[in-house]
Amino acid sequence: MSTISFSGLASGIDGDAIIKALLDARRTASVPLENRLENNKEESDALEEFNTKLLTLNDKVKDFLTLAGNAVKKSASSSNDDAVHAVAGANALNSSTTLEVLSLARTATISFADHFSALDQPVFAGLAAPAAISLTVGSGAAAKTLDIEVDASTTLAQLVQKINQAGSGQVFASAINTQTGASPQYILALSGLAAGTENGSLSVNVPPEVQALGLFQNSTVSQAQDAVLNVAGIGQVRRPGNQINDLIPGVTLDLKQESTGPVTVSISSDAEKTAGKVQELVDAVNDLIRYSRENSIIKRVEDEDTVTNVYGTLARTRVDDQAIESIKTALAGAISTVTGSAVRSFADLGVTTQRDGTLSFNKDVFVGAVANNSAAAEDILQQFSDKLGTANGVIAQYTKFQGVIEQAQAANDQENENINDKIARLERSLEKQKEMLTQMFARLESTISKMNSSSQALTGILAGLSNQ
Repeated sequence: MSTISFSGLASGIDGDAIIKALLDARRTASVPLENRLENNKEESDALEEFNTKLLTLNDKVKDFLTLAGNAVKKSASSSNDDAVHAVAGANALNSSTTLEVLSLARTATISFADHFSALDQPVFAGLAAPAAISLTVGSGAAAKTLDIEVDASTTLAQLVQKINQAGSGQVFASAINTQTGASPQYILALSGLAAGTENGSLSVNVPPEVQALGLFQNSTVSQAQDAVLNVAGIGQVRRPGNQINDLIPGVTLDLKQESTGPVTVSISSDAEKTAGKVQELVDAVNDLIRYSRENSIIKRVEDEDTVTNVYGTLARTRVDDQAIESIKTALAGAISTVTGSAVRSFADLGVTTQRDGTLSFNKDVFVGAVANNSAAAEDILQQFSDKLGTANGVIAQYTKFQGVIEQAQAANDQENENINDKIARLERSLEKQKEMLTQMFARLESTISKMNSSSQALTGILAGLSNQ
């Protein structure tokens, strides 16, 4: 007689594997969410890099802002660079100035004839009471008097130290050995630290009690003096230093030596230097365009019967496209307002758009345009740069705090936060399902175990009956 058997049901079902398979199948719902998380992060990172490239462009644009001075750079030349070196600044104007350097500005020096055999030798031996030596630096309203307190024990080294402490930044004292090391003879020397008569003049007043000791009576003085120039059309000009930046507008003159005749300083437009700056500007724009294009590609990937679109890191946003469109609009909108000029637009400056959207720059065309009308070239460059690089310009709208790029990144962060909440809820739901399934399989195992026990008992009874 056949027997009833549930053999293998209790031990043959792998509940854990079934539960895992069920949960894994349901967990696939989170895969699109996790992909979106990664896409948002990559997009925010790419926007950050785009932001950096915009800031680089902004640095290049600053060279041509109206507030920065001349968009067309200037160069300075001197007919005698050994005597006068000239540097043109941002606000220099084309000009020619003739001048002569009659004398250079210099600082004052005083050295005293008194000799001392050692640095630790008392200078004022025999002085009955403390006294004050006065140093006057400068003249007129700029004069400052320094009082140096001394007594009978003050050594030469201490006197030098006292003067340097009192005259910090104005006068420098030193003890100079005028002989050999074996038989030293020190003298006291003073050097003014400012050139020109007003700030650099130097004088020493010794009180009678020190004079009575025969000290500091004889000295060699080289007094401070102003730089003196004879400028054509102006006459004689005096300045306290040898670097002069207020004689020719926007130009710094560095006087090196007295000239033996007239020196001509010329300021002119530097098309070559400006062309280099324009090339840097074009390169920065092209870097933006290429980065945007390379990261906006959507690739079609085919794998047997499956077709997948792979999006570039910037393919899902329009932020980069809008920024580049604004830059190109500013480029096209920069039209010279100089009446009658043949130089009207960036195309006339050698900047044109290529078929791939990037810009090209023809240096020769630019140099010719500057030679033709530098004012028009400057107008075009300044219009474009002011549109992009001012505090409220195109670039700032994207790169500033809470600007367009930061807002896009914040939107991605907020979406990722929401996605993480969804994934967390899904995981909590799966955890509850796992607990429920685990309990269900546990009850099933218990029930099957009981049924197997009953089966075995029934089999035993039936076997007994068949033997009777």
